Amino acid sequence: VRIPPKQNGEIRLLSADIALMQSTSGKKGGNNDATSLFLNRQVMSDNGGRSKKQIVYTQNYEGLRTEDQALQIRRAIYDFDADWLIIDCRGLGLPIVDLLMADMYDPDRGITYPALGCFNNEEINKRCKVRNAPKKIWAMLATNEINSQCALTLREELKQGNVQLLRGEEDFDDIFSQVQGFNKLSLLDKLKLKAPYMNTTLTINELINLETEIKGNYVKVREKSGCRKDRFSSLSYNIWLANQLEKEYVATRSQKSIQDIVFQFRQPVTGKRY
Repeated sequence: VRIPPKQNGEIRLLSADIALMQSTSGKKGGNNDATSLFLNRQVMSDNGGRSKKQIVYTQNYEGLRTEDQALQIRRAIYDFDADWLIIDCRGLGLPIVDLLMADMYDPDRGITYPALGCFNNEEINKRCKVRNAPKKIWAMLATNEINSQCALTLREELKQGNVQLLRGEEDFDDIFSQVQGFNKLSLLDKLKLKAPYMNTTLTINELINLETEIKGNYVKVREKSGCRKDRFSSLSYNIWLANQLEKEYVATRSQKSIQDIVFQFRQPVTGKRY
């Protein structure tokens, strides 16, 4: 299984939401934190159309220590050559960002991942332990307004068909049974390949079970009793950032087009005698 190289104009966005899960004893504890990851493969359109956001990978990790959660996120950034990581920094995400902003050793792979800086918040970037580290982290300091924007953006992009999800887990066996060598894999390796498809099904079920209400000028999303919304939060942050990058890309191309038109005109000739 190989991850394909990037195409021209392709941006890869990884989003992470860190949620505090309910433990089996009924108490909330750090050992039950859940990390929800989504990898968005976004290819910008050169003809002025909307870009497609392809969610090609999603994974959830539960019951991991903070250091282990950070390592899983850093591996995903490295494996997928992600351009951006958007992560909520108002609560449980900030300690993980602190770990990502320092060199990180992977004992299983025997490699060290270089530190990453924060792009959009200079105060958070000052916490980075490595000078001039590449700024790939987008610190999401969510407010009621931004959360509302994220929810509305995700809903609209899904309605317009601009977000493409993986097939559900019920289609996994039919898809991979045609892949040469799949049946010879161990059960564990098969489950690793199936996990993103299972998480896609869980994501769809989670989105269906969300409830919304209008509070003032904002939309508030909450989960039904016994349900969760960490996958929704991670995915909505991802699509929100994708739209911000798309707007910037379109604006940059429009400005470049104007400059190209201007420079096509000949410089006027002055002082010519007849």
